[in-house]
Amino acid sequence: MKILLHGATNCGSSNFGDYLYGDAVYRYITRNYPNCQVQFYQPSRYFRKYIRNYREYGITPLTADLILYIPGGYFGEGHQPRFRDNLIHFLRFMPLGLFGVLFRKRIVILGIGAGPIKSLLLKFPIRLIGKRAKLLTVRDPESLQALQIIGLDNTRLTGDLILALNPEEYAEDSEQLQKIKEQCGSQKTLFIHYNHSREAMEKFAAAIIRFKQSNETYRFVIGADSILVNEDQLFSEFTQRTGMLCTHYRYNSPYELTRMLMMADAVLTCKLHVGVMASLLGKSVVCIAEHPEKTFRYYRQIAHTERFVSLYDTQPEMIASMLNNYCDTPLQVPKAEIERSKQNWNLLKKTLEDGLC
Repeated sequence: MKILLHGATNCGSSNFGDYLYGDAVYRYITRNYPNCQVQFYQPSRYFRKYIRNYREYGITPLTADLILYIPGGYFGEGHQPRFRDNLIHFLRFMPLGLFGVLFRKRIVILGIGAGPIKSLLLKFPIRLIGKRAKLLTVRDPESLQALQIIGLDNTRLTGDLILALNPEEYAEDSEQLQKIKEQCGSQKTLFIHYNHSREAMEKFAAAIIRFKQSNETYRFVIGADSILVNEDQLFSEFTQRTGMLCTHYRYNSPYELTRMLMMADAVLTCKLHVGVMASLLGKSVVCIAEHPEKTFRYYRQIAHTERFVSLYDTQPEMIASMLNNYCDTPLQVPKAEIERSKQNWNLLKKTLEDGLC
């Protein structure tokens, strides 16, 4: 059986959450179905570098027996998308699935995030690919509804696959982290993650000035969850705006970032999956989301909407207030949500063993 994995794994992807999804699915199949040949479709150099024992078998869309869409939030539109954004989205994610429909390939779509789906450029291909799927699971009720609205009644609600992982299997120490430990000493650590968003960086910097006034024991570690060409520039500007001595965590290995989150006491993030992993680890999390449409779903699902606000609807004073209120209160993910996420593995196992592998 030849399996081709696809998701937000191409086009130079180095994103932490998308990497974890790809690594988890790849590990699951190679461990449990050693007779299957499995590889990624157009994997980035980052995926080729870090996926352990990764092999390419020369599987093409034509020779693949199964096309498996790994989890991710790409079965929907971005925040206030332009036509150009939707076109790029279509070209990145839809052709492989449409090829599978045309050539009657088996298709599995696992733990996807979907919606909003307003553009016809995405609505029709998602519906065609979804109808062909032998298994189609989604990570939240809003995704379920979005796919049902366009006619996909074969959709099942599970949960975010990251909640089904054992973080220790996706974590490793490094010299960089040892230096950060030494710099932070016995101080509490707030991991600040504005990533590529200048708006988040500016608002976080202003909020931290206010937060520090009543939280002198905290040390600030600034880091990203993807490879950024302007990371040093943003960090320099952040420290200039705050006038504080901050520690720079330079993102490279996804396993190192997991360990960094383990070391932190609290996390301030503008993205989804740094918050998902941090919440799974029982850390305090405040999310000021640059993609509020998809991110809010997670915090509603785990019954912690008080930890979330849209980046575009908030100001530094509110961010500082949220940090003051929750920085010392760990966030707990309900066990029911973790068990729901594990259903992805059970359903995938059944599908693969029903004559596929």
